Amino acid sequence: MKYILVVLILGFSCKIGYRMEDDKIKEFLNRIAQIESSGGKNFDHPEMESGIHEGHQGIGRYGLMPNTVNETLNRMRLRGSLTTDLAELRKLDADTLKQTLEQNPEIEDRIAGELAKKVLSQHPDDEMAAYSWNQGHNLKPEDVSARPYKEHDYVKKYNNIKKMMVGENNE
Repeated sequence: MKYILVVLILGFSCKIGYRMEDDKIKEFLNRIAQIESSGGKNFDHPEMESGIHEGHQGIGRYGLMPNTVNETLNRMRLRGSLTTDLAELRKLDADTLKQTLEQNPEIEDRIAGELAKKVLSQHPDDEMAAYSWNQGHNLKPEDVSARPYKEHDYVKKYNNIKKMMVGENNE
């Protein structure tokens, strides 16, 4: 009986614990999902061959990396906003984490929403935030602006999707 109650509470908290009410975050993540997974149709992300993410694949609709998920969860823990269900994710290996998030889009949305809030709040525009999403979410605005970020393939894709989505919303 206790087990059933815990499962029900955790399941309920997953559904109500996070809502992407902020349109800016929602639109940003919709664009990122188009780049990363064709809007949630392709989760076959390439394995990283070097760097901090070597040997890992992106996760789900947003191409989240396991290290990034764990850092985001840790930031939530430090702020006191990490829920019990999300804390359990910190115990998973990269493959199990990928499988868990891809099978639980509401949890994936909560983590992606936290990361989107971070990059959107630290950068003056969404192009810089998109660049940071792809090249390193801890990049400072001055680091991004010192680079030709507007010429980066990821930012070009982001802007093309933004133009297409704006056209769809106005029709």
